[in-house]
Amino acid sequence: MLLLRKESEWSGRFTTNRKATSLSNSWFRFYHEFATDPISQSLTHIEQRHYIIILCLKCNGVLDRKLSPKNRESIIKKALDISDAEFEQTKNKLIEIDYIDDSWQPVKWDKRQYKSDGSTERSRKSRINKESKSVAATNPYVSVSVSVSDSINKEALEEFKEHRKLIRKPLSELALKKNIKVLEGCSHEDQQRIVDTTIASGWQGLFPSKDKKIKSIGKIGRAINAFNKG
Repeated sequence: MLLLRKESEWSGRFTTNRKATSLSNSWFRFYHEFATDPISQSLTHIEQRHYIIILCLKCNGVLDRKLSPKNRESIIKKALDISDAEFEQTKNKLIEIDYIDDSWQPVKWDKRQYKSDGSTERSRKSRINKESKSVAATNPYVSVSVSVSDSINKEALEEFKEHRKLIRKPLSELALKKNIKVLEGCSHEDQQRIVDTTIASGWQGLFPSKDKKIKSIGKIGRAINAFNKG
């Protein structure tokens, strides 16, 4: 599905009063099936273009204005930029394949568009909300940081954060905190080994080293080791 924007030239050319603009929208839904559907493929490229322009006029609110059929067709013909003969031929062809009705209205327009699409403000807020939630996941250069104690090897931690960016899996604040917990209680040298192992293996997260010298991490791990040695 594509979201097609109307051309600003059409907006200026056909918007003759402020009241009419309330019927318009800046974009409409156009589905990918148009590229492979046998019916649409039976149209010439010029006829396909004409149909898309009609959809743009519908989106712009032109087709919904209270105009006489003659005035409406005059505006449509001007937008299509074709002769009278071509105009009638185009109309008959699109009616024949059930793409428009006799008044040039696109068939099944309401079923193909969503009511919420008509609310510019609602659409804008929804788009901003989605973008803000996904920016960290889609932009590998977004960086997060949390306060860490001196017990954490900051150089190794930065290497891990850079590694996550390079594999296009940038860390969220929560993920960063959880990975830091893996390092807590380990010496700076052991932390570096853990990070180096993750990077060398192409892993997304940090894991306790399997080396016998650093069997476990954190205070609990150290306590268990001390108990076992005793």
